[in-house]
Amino acid sequence: GNLNFWLHNVDGQPAGANPSPVISGNSQYQTCGRYSARVKVEGGDMSEYYMAWLLWPSNESMWASAESDYPEGNLRPGRTGVHGFFHYAPGQQEAFGDNSIDLHEWHTYTQEWTPLTRKYYVDDKLIHTTSNWVYNQPERWQLQTETNGNGNGNGHLLVDWVAVYSYTP
Repeated sequence: GNLNFWLHNVDGQPAGANPSPVISGNSQYQTCGRYSARVKVEGGDMSEYYMAWLLWPSNESMWASAESDYPEGNLRPGRTGVHGFFHYAPGQQEAFGDNSIDLHEWHTYTQEWTPLTRKYYVDDKLIHTTSNWVYNQPERWQLQTETNGNGNGNGHLLVDWVAVYSYTP
């Protein structure tokens, strides 16, 4: 089966989802690693929903120097591409993407985080590498799927599998 984020209205408002996988024991956090998920969107017009899966620091105040968003994209119908943002200092970020990707087809999205780089892949194809200041403290993986708060669309964000690997030099 699949993990099914059934995105729909609850009490008249669109409702999102934001799980965070446990990585080791009872912790969601690790420093460096590889994060992969096989995902697709299925359903009608979900223009009010947005996928923004991210690595988020355990020190919440450091988000502007540590947040790494990937995969990211609007769940509306059609080929919208996959995008990402790497925040490496307050007010400083790198934006990247691949506009050829259709989120309504199965794809595997991977982020690799090492002490010196972050690399982003679609179906094992490298689409971006950064070596700007790379955060070196624990982060958790948030499978954040959010809404703009308006609309009546509904559908499914299907997750075939996720995998998290620790960093081994």
